[in-house]
Amino acid sequence: LRSGVRTLYLGPLGAEGGGQLLRSVGMDITRGDAGQVTEAFAGHPYALQLVARQARKAMRTRKDLAEWLESEGYTATGGGGSSAVSERLYAHAVEGLSPPARLALAAVGVVGGSIGLPDLWDLTHPAVSEDEDTFRRTVIEVSTSGLGVETAEAELACHPLSAAAAIRVISPADLRELTASVAEMLKARYQEFHEADDYFAWFMTGDRSDRVEVMALCRALIRVRNWKEAADLYLVQLLGPILNIEGANFEAVDLIRQIVDGLESEPDDDAGRLLGEIRPFLAHHLLMTAHLAEAEIG
Repeated sequence: LRSGVRTLYLGPLGAEGGGQLLRSVGMDITRGDAGQVTEAFAGHPYALQLVARQARKAMRTRKDLAEWLESEGYTATGGGGSSAVSERLYAHAVEGLSPPARLALAAVGVVGGSIGLPDLWDLTHPAVSEDEDTFRRTVIEVSTSGLGVETAEAELACHPLSAAAAIRVISPADLRELTASVAEMLKARYQEFHEADDYFAWFMTGDRSDRVEVMALCRALIRVRNWKEAADLYLVQLLGPILNIEGANFEAVDLIRQIVDGLESEPDDDAGRLLGEIRPFLAHHLLMTAHLAEAEIG
């Protein structure tokens, strides 16, 4: 976590709390209907504020809330439980954005949930906008949708769930181009090494803090489900520093576990080779964090 940043974890809201939140966003709703909506989204505060925004627009022409929820797939009859209902909500919210705004939101998600506006411009220009006025309107569109927020630090930030929805919605070609742009941006911020001699020289004289940018790129590759590139990057650029310098065992467990799960979900020869190389290091870091039983499995 960043120094000075406080994280507040919110649990699921009950019918009364859910109703208060829905009404605070501008949704005119009865106590009974508020309970129904809150239950459909398992009391998730972010999901409730999004559905309130959607309903506020839709209910201008449609008076029957139950009918609207059913038509949008926001009820248990849609299948999959509250998580599937929420996934449909985020997908609908993102699909309501213009294509440039979807791409901007996806870019925020790929880099980890927040990005300075100058960096966002560099990443998405000219795909999002040809000029700064259009770019500014795109940022405002994302912010007013409730899917993102422009901060006082001139950043665009978003919730991981809306980021994941945007990444799923944009085209594969746009996602590949966006991932390449993020990789180019982050690689410019760290010293890359290719051979053992390069690593030794860096070990003796290099700026160790540049591994933070490598880790950011590894996480970006994981977010777009590029498991093999993430594994290669970890093995070449992060393995030595984390083992020998950083001592970031908990961070390593989190990264490697996601990579291993991803490789296992899409098996082939290359995935098998990478799993054979990276699994022992998951076991090592599990041991270092006193997860002995898991380390034996790993």
